[in-house]
Amino acid sequence: MKVDAIVILSLLSAMILLGGCGGSTPDTSTVPELREGFIEDPRITECSGAAFDEKDGGIFWLHNDSGDTPRIFGVDEAGRTRCVVEVEGAEARDWEDICAAKMKREAFLIIADTGDNPLAPSRRNCSLYLLPKPRVSSGNRVQKVRIRRRLDFTYEDGPRDCESVAYSPKEDAVYLASKSPALNSQIYRLSLDSEGVMVAKKAWLAPVSMPTGMDISPDGLRMVILNYGGMVEYVRNADSGWASLNGATATPLKIPVMKQAEAVCYGRASKTIHVISEQIPAKWASIRVR
Repeated sequence: MKVDAIVILSLLSAMILLGGCGGSTPDTSTVPELREGFIEDPRITECSGAAFDEKDGGIFWLHNDSGDTPRIFGVDEAGRTRCVVEVEGAEARDWEDICAAKMKREAFLIIADTGDNPLAPSRRNCSLYLLPKPRVSSGNRVQKVRIRRRLDFTYEDGPRDCESVAYSPKEDAVYLASKSPALNSQIYRLSLDSEGVMVAKKAWLAPVSMPTGMDISPDGLRMVILNYGGMVEYVRNADSGWASLNGATATPLKIPVMKQAEAVCYGRASKTIHVISEQIPAKWASIRVR
């Protein structure tokens, strides 16, 4: 999030509506099978994105918001940093999300440099960095990994602030949610098979205000969208696209109280959803979904 907009957006958060679940103070009394903890690494000062990898015992790939160097952290399910990866060939203007992707049997992480001024977006181009999934090292060592590809893009209707990016495996496409104080947020689709500066096209409207994170399950059938008040989950049929959910009702999911819930990702076998805050130390919660 941009620092100069924190005060205004905090006021707007009082108006957040999330798929029919109003209010900005989550009710933890009905959060199902909740586990909570903290990430103690002092280098993780503003966790803004998260992706989960079941290999290596279960690893979260995390990154900070704007102001950090281009690096990601490999953190295990106990909140311990296992490795730090310096991302070569990438800039860190305003990283806002990260997601896991598998393309042609190779595992990647997609880092989204998509942040903009939420009150007056002005970025001409945004970027996605395609990074081969790093190997987790022991001893919290720093390693260097070079990006495979930089994908520059624009939005078909002009600049947008975006903190929520997810990879759809059945389409080889990325979905992005605009961060808007309106009751609906525009979801955009970006195909990854284009060359040059690509264009993110309008896909559908989600009834979520001010989304801060998003993920799509590895089977490509479930999507979770997070904001400061909670999250919603969409489930689609295998024979229909995400655009078919335009106007559909999502399932509201409650989250525990945390300051600035900014990152979300599916966990093992998509049976859990992990939420991480931007506070120091970063609070995480794992919520089992049915």
